[in-house]
Amino acid sequence: MSEWSSWLALLVYAEARGGSSAAGWTALGLLVPAIVVAPFVGKLADGARPIRAVAAVYAVQGVTLGIAAWLAVVDAPVLVVTVPAAVAIGGIAFVRPSFAVVAPALVRTARELTTANLFAGYCDSGAVLLGPLITTAVLTWGGPDTVLVVCAGLAVVGVLCTVTLFRHDRPRTAEPLDDLPSLRTVLRSVRGRPNVVALLAVLGTQHLMMGFIGPMFVILAVDELGMGGSGAGALNIAFGVGAVCSTVGATVLAGRARLAPVVAGGLALFALSMLLVGGLTTVAVAIVGLGVAGMCRSLVDVTARMLLQRSAPPQYLASVFAFIEVLTSVGLAAGTMIAQLAVVTVGASSAFVIVGLLPVLVLALTARRIWRADHDADVPVVAIAVLRTNPVFSPLPPAALESVARAAVERHVDSGTVLMQQGDVGDSYFAISSGRVDVVRDGTVVRTLTRGGGAGEVALLTDVPRTATVVTTEPSVVLEIEREPFLLAVTGHEPARDAAWRHMAGYQT
Repeated sequence: MSEWSSWLALLVYAEARGGSSAAGWTALGLLVPAIVVAPFVGKLADGARPIRAVAAVYAVQGVTLGIAAWLAVVDAPVLVVTVPAAVAIGGIAFVRPSFAVVAPALVRTARELTTANLFAGYCDSGAVLLGPLITTAVLTWGGPDTVLVVCAGLAVVGVLCTVTLFRHDRPRTAEPLDDLPSLRTVLRSVRGRPNVVALLAVLGTQHLMMGFIGPMFVILAVDELGMGGSGAGALNIAFGVGAVCSTVGATVLAGRARLAPVVAGGLALFALSMLLVGGLTTVAVAIVGLGVAGMCRSLVDVTARMLLQRSAPPQYLASVFAFIEVLTSVGLAAGTMIAQLAVVTVGASSAFVIVGLLPVLVLALTARRIWRADHDADVPVVAIAVLRTNPVFSPLPPAALESVARAAVERHVDSGTVLMQQGDVGDSYFAISSGRVDVVRDGTVVRTLTRGGGAGEVALLTDVPRTATVVTTEPSVVLEIEREPFLLAVTGHEPARDAAWRHMAGYQT
């Protein structure tokens, strides 16, 4: 919440003191520390005393946001206020990855870790709307300085919470994390694959658009629509609501044989919404248009990543997706600079129109390649349909569900086949596609599984021997998922992890 609120507050302050130009340059300045810090975040979070490091980050945030608030009260120049605020926002990039390191040291059981991660996910998602809501509410009776004071207070709460956990912070040997692949490595991996390049161009474009829209919330609300500083929060809320709606609707994409129409349609509608906001500059059009833009942007991001997953070379898939994070930072910075230049030269409304044409141009250049990538993709539709009915995998987002389906091996087995033996080491999970299997514990049948059921999660999640024997009672088709892809999917997504532990609490196999 502090991240979203302080960002909006600084842009409102900059716009009020220096106009659109100051807001644009401030947005760019706020991105710089995060871009600089990003390559070192992983290794810092995985240091010797992560809890103390988190407390130090919160303390720095509290101090720097407090300084920024005081400077705003005395009406200091925009640049002077931006510097400490940018340091605080850069520190937020450290907090998220550190949670993955700190949380396991604080819980007593794997189920508690599941619950902790589940609530962390809820907090992160909720902040997308709560941050702008807080800013909008505070700006109605205060100013940007008041918002920054609230943000500093949130950082102080972070300090108070983490200092009570120091007793859990034990020195340990840091494990170095892998570095991001070099640009040369990624380019080599996609050489001769124009379909992949086209999808990367689409993803880079939507991140650039996000960089453009960020400062434009304030400029559009204050300069063009006369909504005041709180209006910027309202526009941001509309964009966030659209993104949430898209996330809910994206669950139907998993298993869809053709994604190119969704990518193309989302990109075209994204462009249309931007053109309408710039061409018909009214409050109603801005709120509806930005809501649609938020929905389309999220939809394009999800579908393009899924299609990229189907198209990229399997041995370089991790490198390609890591490179997307580089595109994200570059795109945000480039979009912010474009917003600054466009506003100074042609004004906010015209800037929306000009930038709204960018997705149209990208779509015209890449449509054939995206369509070809979609046509050439091999989609495990049947496996996805089976896993979607499985309580362990059903909470997964579309891309993760499809990834698991690709890793699954379909096995046709006769009646009486033993899929797993009680007491053996567990190395895979079995999802039932058709047929019937019995789960036998200590010689007693404890339950029968049919399509949508599965067995094997206990041994994989808790690293214990098999707690039951699973044997087919009629010819069956099962999907065997090995340990690594199973754990990667289930433990990497909070709702799926929580579902797996709920399911395991009742049935242990």
